[in-house]
Amino acid sequence: MRGLVVGLLIAWTLLGSGAAQAQTGFVAQQERDVSYSGAGGVKLAGTLLIPRHQQGALLAGAIIVVGSGPIDRNGNAAPNLTSNLYRQIADQLASAGIASLRYDKRGVGASDPPPIDDSLPMTDQAALVAFSAWDNYVGDAAATLDYLQHQPEIDRARTAMLGHSEGGYIVLQAAIAVKGFRYPPAALVLLATPSRPYDEMIHDQLVTQLQAQGASASQIAALLNQNQVIVDTIKVKATIPDNVPDSLTGIYPPYLGAFYQGGFKVDPRQLAAHFPSPVLVMQGSLDSEVSATIDAPALDAALASRPHDDHKTVIVANASHSLKLVASANDPGYAGELVPQAAGELRSWLGDKLANSPAASNTAIASTAIPMAAIPSPASVLSPAPVWSPVAQPFSTSASLAATNPSSASNNTLLIFVLILVLMISVVGWRLVQRRRG
Repeated sequence: MRGLVVGLLIAWTLLGSGAAQAQTGFVAQQERDVSYSGAGGVKLAGTLLIPRHQQGALLAGAIIVVGSGPIDRNGNAAPNLTSNLYRQIADQLASAGIASLRYDKRGVGASDPPPIDDSLPMTDQAALVAFSAWDNYVGDAAATLDYLQHQPEIDRARTAMLGHSEGGYIVLQAAIAVKGFRYPPAALVLLATPSRPYDEMIHDQLVTQLQAQGASASQIAALLNQNQVIVDTIKVKATIPDNVPDSLTGIYPPYLGAFYQGGFKVDPRQLAAHFPSPVLVMQGSLDSEVSATIDAPALDAALASRPHDDHKTVIVANASHSLKLVASANDPGYAGELVPQAAGELRSWLGDKLANSPAASNTAIASTAIPMAAIPSPASVLSPAPVWSPVAQPFSTSASLAATNPSSASNNTLLIFVLILVLMISVVGWRLVQRRRG
């Protein structure tokens, strides 16, 4: 009997030890700075946020592509804009068990600076023109997805691309036009993304701004005619004309001809209609830059035309272009946190779609990041371009971890097996003792 008691004590000790290991079998959330090669070998710098997860489990992931202008990976452009939009999105994804990679676009932050030669006039900055070409931004997004997919914590098949504003144009084109993805994005998230081609957005925003400034009908018509001449020249020659009026120089600096020519070819509706996987369209009802009554419905209709449609369109009440609360008529909606509705929809929709996407592997993938020195090229409308760059409540991780990671039930099964085994050994030992005594 003493042997049985000792066996039970050992079993309980092992059970307690196993339970402690189960409690400590999770990797804490971590954030690390990374760098990798974008299109043409340009160094891109970003932040990889890995949420708390079960050790050895592979995570779903998403890249975050920023909007127009010199915006950094967090959604800020010092000293005039501080929104922390993309940092907040990354935090929301992490709370849903989704890893993310957000990055400084080329020429911004810690990514490679623009090749500006101060000895040359802007019209002669050939290297800057090439650096700022539209196709490079598309290639950078593709390189970022590839880099994320090669991280050891990431399930390559369960990755998504998230684009905000101009970033929505870029992820749509990268997802459709860039060839060579071993694992194409399993889902797209389009936040405040225009449905209209780039040149139409410029035209419509000019009308809105001129009307707000009290311009007459004839003044508006004259400036729109000048704008159309510039657009037509760019489409044919990929260059900015020399005679851009002063009122339009902020939109058309001389080095952005190749950038705009590429952007003018993008029709978001056509691209959306050809993307085969789930898409989330989300826009603030009070967005002053992209129309909640024009753009979101047009993207919605394009996606609905797909043979096997799987998409959701969400208009976030009282939210700005940055999906923040608009407190007054003069509030641009940059400050504060994501509107809870936006945060909740993002977590639940993307968490569900990536959880239900077929996994690439059940084991960890070794980190073998492939430099993307040259991405195949596909055959700021929202702010004036600078001189080098184009233009909630905490969410419980329990449900998302159950969806994206192996269940902790496997640990309990192992512990039960060990307990039974120890009990069997104890019984055998006890019987042997009894035989010797007999």
